[in-house]
Amino acid sequence: VDKFAYLASFEKIKENDYNLNIPRYVDTFEEEEIVDMVNVGKEIKQIREEKQVLEKSLFDTISTLQTGPENEEWLKGALEVFDHGE
Repeated sequence: VDKFAYLASFEKIKENDYNLNIPRYVDTFEEEEIVDMVNVGKEIKQIREEKQVLEKSLFDTISTLQTGPENEEWLKGALEVFDHGE
């Protein structure tokens, strides 16, 4: 079975000086897929832009909430999380 097993003949084992280490008989190397860093950079930029829009929307929504004194601290903290000083 390629990359998992190899049925070595006695002659092949003798050629390898009776060394039974698996890498002598089974090649498990697999090439890694090449990563398109330009595309990854574009995707990250797009995700950051979407995140910024969503956080602004959350900030605007939270800003409209009305609360009693018992939740003012929570509201203030929530607004600080999404406030980017825009």
